[in-house]
Amino acid sequence: MDLAVQTHDEEGEFALRLVLTGGTGAAESMRGWIRYERVAESFVVKRSRSLRATLLDRGIAAGCADQAPWLLIGVKSLSYGPNVAAILEARRRGADEAVYVSSDGYVLEAPTSSVVIRRRDTLITPEPSQGILPGTTQHALFAAADKLGLDVRYDRVHHSRLASADGMWLTASMRLVTSIGDVDGTKIPVDLDLTERMNRLLLASAKPVLPRAA
Repeated sequence: MDLAVQTHDEEGEFALRLVLTGGTGAAESMRGWIRYERVAESFVVKRSRSLRATLLDRGIAAGCADQAPWLLIGVKSLSYGPNVAAILEARRRGADEAVYVSSDGYVLEAPTSSVVIRRRDTLITPEPSQGILPGTTQHALFAAADKLGLDVRYDRVHHSRLASADGMWLTASMRLVTSIGDVDGTKIPVDLDLTERMNRLLLASAKPVLPRAA
């Protein structure tokens, strides 16, 4: 389990990260540690502007996680090689972020964050059943969405529908919520006031919210 709790002091923003290992199954074999670290200033700055994203093919169909569970798609591992490569490719293309899509065109997630899309008064995130790691920050945002006057839904979203979206964000435990205003040249409406309200809600949360079971 990996979650971060945001807090403030007079010198900046910090995060508390708790990591637990499953061990061998016996409670006494579990191990854990806590890491207290400053949130990078670049993460804070990105919340106040919109970013550019590029779509990268993950090379698997949206239903592959169910059809081939032995591939462990959606499992968080210590191998960040593909994620780093995706981020470097996004920057080579002149984008700030990469967003994975399935080989049949469905939006999945970003290398280190979850995707949230707005349609009218509903926030939508891709279904975790597509082989997506459930996001703690995305789940916390959905839990508080009623305070923003918004509904929430888990669904499949084809990349062709991004052009008609009313907003798009990436969510992550350290970066919180950042707005996407451009996807491969397709403009997405940007509401930085709503983005700020989302981040204020998350920062004001007194306790972390764990994601629901996939």
